[in-house]
Amino acid sequence: MQVKEARGALAEAVSALRLELDARREELARLRRESAELGADNGALREYAESLAADFRKVHDHAEYLTSEVHRLRQHAAKLDGELHSARSLLASVQNMKVVRWTALPRRFVYRLRQRPR
Repeated sequence: MQVKEARGALAEAVSALRLELDARREELARLRRESAELGADNGALREYAESLAADFRKVHDHAEYLTSEVHRLRQHAAKLDGELHSARSLLASVQNMKVVRWTALPRRFVYRLRQRPR
């Protein structure tokens, strides 16, 4: 009788372990499917991140180019400003020369004569 009871208890234990094993196998299969899906998602996200990094490098390089171009243009503007200042100084000195001051009236007269209809 004890052997029969032991056999019955052992059969129940084996049955319970088989059910548990089947449940674990199903869970393992589900987890593998999820892992494969996440791996695919991870690959897609990695490609997207790499494309964003490449876009960032392009934008960064373009920003550096624009910064250097702005610097160059500012230097050129400063050079032109210096040349303009020199030209204005020269023009002021020429306008203040005695020849220019004393010939203003005759030049005005000549300009008026040129503008008259013949």
